[in-house]
Amino acid sequence: MSKLLVGRYELIGRIGEGGMAVVYKAKDRLLNRFVAVKILRPEFTKDAQFVDSFRKESQAAAGLQHPNIVSVYDVGEEDGIYYSDGGCLCGLPCDLYDLDQRRRKKLNRRNYQKELDEIIETVCSCGVRPALFLHSCCAPCSSYVLSYLSKYFRITDFYYNPNITPESEYRHRTEELQRLIREMLPDGDVHFLEGRYEPEKFFAAAKGLENEPEGGARCLKCFELRLR
Repeated sequence: MSKLLVGRYELIGRIGEGGMAVVYKAKDRLLNRFVAVKILRPEFTKDAQFVDSFRKESQAAAGLQHPNIVSVYDVGEEDGIYYSDGGCLCGLPCDLYDLDQRRRKKLNRRNYQKELDEIIETVCSCGVRPALFLHSCCAPCSSYVLSYLSKYFRITDFYYNPNITPESEYRHRTEELQRLIREMLPDGDVHFLEGRYEPEKFFAAAKGLENEPEGGARCLKCFELRLR
């Protein structure tokens, strides 16, 4: 494909998609660099709430400054196409990583709480409350994370996981996560953002991997799908 967006971004090809948007590799003609352009799905562009959520998500991501987080450079709209533009990193697809190597790395024990506290101390040292985009995959499991991190960050909590059935269970978890935010964090700066319910994408990704053990190739496919 080849399309020029706002006279600046030449869209080269799709590199990923998520619950509410599609991501394209693009050439920024103005600055002569490759970027990742995230475009809101057409079915959401007429919904003011989704458009507002998309903008807030981009603004929240733009507020994050860390060497391990891709920067967001721009956000805008052209002819009903809502987009944001960020860094484009080269790397291998998730399914090319060696699972056995990952399991061996688990033997190298690390104190992740200590590392997290050191990161928080660094990003909060400037005196400005930073923004954080948090992915909640199972809804209730994010309670401690929200409680802990809301002390330090302005949080956008994005709930998206196509690996939950039936739909009634998915909706129940959505409502419970919203209730958790209202009741547990009434004074917290936490914005809830819901992705689309699309279990067919998980079934397609996991096809042929039904007999894989928990933590195996099927789980890796699920992680890859959600993080896109």
